[in-house]
Amino acid sequence: MRNVLFAFLTLFSVPLFAFTFDAGQIEIPDGFEGPASKGMGNNMIVHAFTHPHSGADTSALLQISIWNPGGTFPSMSGRQLEEAATGYLMQFLSGVARARRDFRHSDVEMLSISGRPVAKVTWQGTVDKGDAEGIMYCYLGRSQLVILHTQDLARFGGRYIDQAVQAFEAMELR
Repeated sequence: MRNVLFAFLTLFSVPLFAFTFDAGQIEIPDGFEGPASKGMGNNMIVHAFTHPHSGADTSALLQISIWNPGGTFPSMSGRQLEEAATGYLMQFLSGVARARRDFRHSDVEMLSISGRPVAKVTWQGTVDKGDAEGIMYCYLGRSQLVILHTQDLARFGGRYIDQAVQAFEAMELR
């Protein structure tokens, strides 16, 4: 019986690996490759992981973008942190919107990750390869702004987006 249970757990477990960055740590779901990290100027670094689709020339994305403004953010109340996270989230989302046709998004939702207020929005739009969907988050740390983003083509049913969301919402933020 013990061997059957072990075989069952092994078969259905999803191996993860931890990725540590300045603002926290996240368990990257199995099948996501990376990171491909790149400095974007203005104290911004992007860490991207992709999950290739079998038989297709596309991949799902799990991305962590970190902006360090070069100092600390002023002390803010919980409500002010929510408002700032929402404002920054909408600024970053506007970049996604510019690269999509028929773009639409949900209202911003506030949730807590590692006890910190985080803004979240879902979106849909059209790219050259078809309908796309994604979810974006924003968190303000003491001295960093963190944007979490996952996206994929809608025809893949959100499987890898769901895995990225689970990883985002379970991550440790500093």
